[in-house]
Amino acid sequence: MEVRAREDAVGLGGARRTARWGRTVPARGRGVLGGTVAAAGEQDREQRDGGLDWRVGSVGRHGRRMTPDPLFTGDAVGGWLQLPSPAVAEIAGSVGFDLVCVDTQHGLIGDDTVLGMLQALSATGTPSLVRVPGHGAEGIGRALDRGADGVIVPLVETAEQAAAAVAACRYPPDGVRSFGPVRPSWQGRDVFAPPHTVVMVETVAAVANLSDVVAVDGVAAVFVGPSDLALAHGLPLAAQGDGGPESDRHAELVSGIAAECARAGVPVGIYCDSPAHVRRFRALGCTFTMLAAEQAILRSALAEKLADARR
Repeated sequence: MEVRAREDAVGLGGARRTARWGRTVPARGRGVLGGTVAAAGEQDREQRDGGLDWRVGSVGRHGRRMTPDPLFTGDAVGGWLQLPSPAVAEIAGSVGFDLVCVDTQHGLIGDDTVLGMLQALSATGTPSLVRVPGHGAEGIGRALDRGADGVIVPLVETAEQAAAAVAACRYPPDGVRSFGPVRPSWQGRDVFAPPHTVVMVETVAAVANLSDVVAVDGVAAVFVGPSDLALAHGLPLAAQGDGGPESDRHAELVSGIAAECARAGVPVGIYCDSPAHVRRFRALGCTFTMLAAEQAILRSALAEKLADARR
């Protein structure tokens, strides 16, 4: 079964589906298995997005056109990969995530493994991001040349750094990316279509400069690193969870970031250790979430099964 993806489409299971270079993408997720089509109501969407007008063509506080990337709205839930395995990537892509990130910053994934993992995700029709190790244009270009639909750039603290990330994703005259779209060219993509540029907000300086960062044209979304955000503000890692020490302070930080992004018409996502964190951060205003890394989920599941077997 296939659905024609549009910028404003809500796909099967209530999950967003977006145009992948103008082609038809396969429907995935619980809607395929359950045979139901669930679209979020306008009232629910308004509540999720802070009562703001996210429609294409509306204008945000900074004067930028509020045309949020639909990949990062509608409560999208993504997967996170840190193990160097195309097979694991294919499994992750097969379960219905709205997008999947290949983590080359903290993951164990080397440069040569990225290609196979992106190919595996493409086989399942799952949009892919690569979290690059740093700000360098070379790493961003290599991820995009291998076919990533976009990149997540860590530790962005200023508008200048955000603008540099956008420029690294685009060819001249709009950017500085060197022309060599190897895999996208043989896939028949529009190689000049701007990739998704996602910048991470996770430091004191980034929070202080957020209004300038989200005003940068070409920033598709902000992504919060909740652990670094906590540590940078002198909070324990346990502050990320409901009822944890200083969890109210961490919640204030996240909700403040989400509110600033909403005012600018920029989607905001966050990494989540658990489904409980997904619900917590969604309630604080995040428009998309990325579930815990597959290695953490695998270890937890193995430990649970082993303990059950030994009872």
